Amino acid sequence: MTALTEIDAEDQQALRSGQRLAARVVAATPTPHALRREVTVRPAGSYLITGAFGGIGLSVARLLALRGAGKLVLLGRTALPDRAQWDAPDLPAPVRERIRAVRELEGIGAEVEVIAADVADAAAVAALVGRLAAEPLPLSGVVHAAGVSGPQFVREIRRAQYDKVWRPKVVGAWSLHQATLDVPLDFFLSFSSIAATWGSQHLSSYAAGNAFLDGLAHLRRSLGLAALTIAWGSWELESALFDDEIAEFLKATGLRPLSAPQSLRLLSALLDGPETYQIVCSADWATYKAILEARAERPVFRRIETAAAEESGPTAVIQGELRAAAPEDRLGLLDIYLREQLAQLLRLDVAELAGEFHLLDMGLDSLMVMELISRSRKDLGVEVKSPEFFATDANFWSEYLLRRVEKKFLGEAPDGPANDTATDEGWRGR
Repeated sequence: MTALTEIDAEDQQALRSGQRLAARVVAATPTPHALRREVTVRPAGSYLITGAFGGIGLSVARLLALRGAGKLVLLGRTALPDRAQWDAPDLPAPVRERIRAVRELEGIGAEVEVIAADVADAAAVAALVGRLAAEPLPLSGVVHAAGVSGPQFVREIRRAQYDKVWRPKVVGAWSLHQATLDVPLDFFLSFSSIAATWGSQHLSSYAAGNAFLDGLAHLRRSLGLAALTIAWGSWELESALFDDEIAEFLKATGLRPLSAPQSLRLLSALLDGPETYQIVCSADWATYKAILEARAERPVFRRIETAAAEESGPTAVIQGELRAAAPEDRLGLLDIYLREQLAQLLRLDVAELAGEFHLLDMGLDSLMVMELISRSRKDLGVEVKSPEFFATDANFWSEYLLRRVEKKFLGEAPDGPANDTATDEGWRGR
């Protein structure tokens, strides 16, 4: 009952052996010893990689080949032509790129077999695993890197769209798990995502699929089976999961992509370690956490410490003007300041923001509001709490900031909260 009555304070809870647990992200820095670990592979073993021709899948395949894997089994949905046709000049560019990747892996020294199959086809996966387990280079490891994604509003999503994202992750992982229950593996590695750890806008099916991978790893470990799931941030690789525009958006939120060499080094450290589940993510946490908590605190981040928000550098002009102004003039000064800042953020002439207008219609988004909050903190020298600012109607942003300036610098306690919480993102003329 306690868990049900405290859902406002804790939005991710679990009951385990009579204990109530709350989710927390805890920062950890790999030790030099851990970073020196190398993936252990068998020259006399084979390794099955799903999603093998994606950027991550090929990077992992290359890592295993360099470490001496005897055979790589690359599973994807599209078949390659017969080897006799590999040098044909009319092959499509994507096919030529896959052939080049296979030849590179073979040049490193690994035997390579390409399998065209749907990882969510349980019968096909079972037959493949059964064959590989009985071969001279028996199946020794599984890497489940298959996955697709696409932004989807929950209210608009259709079953076919949901399944397209969800099935490769969930049904594919379960098929691999079931097929390998009696196969001794050195590792069973699943590529999950931070979308499953703390959520991601418009990615409900992708988050759900990856959350299943996280749970499956714990199930396998409870059965005494090899398992590791890593919830990744973004890799600095071409990706079928999102395009360049989304990648730039993620960078703007403070989420930093990891280079492939960095990611593989961290993967090596974890794959040869005792962990069942880990998060690997690089972020400017002061920015990223503030955006994730813009509208409400996220309890999962309570143990992520960020530097205190910068309140004051060199005194900005507006700060001096407010201190010198008569009380009745301060609100007007702040109104002008905010319009000037908004004009810069929206790349408009300040004259276009005269009178009454609607900020959403002008193109203001949450990242711009976060930048406005950052500028206000610095220029006005006051604390501005993101959730409060987002909850305040834009009509009352000036009043919100003025109350904080007067309380901190002018010795005037605010009269009390204005009726400033609203859903309308309009702006009235003064």
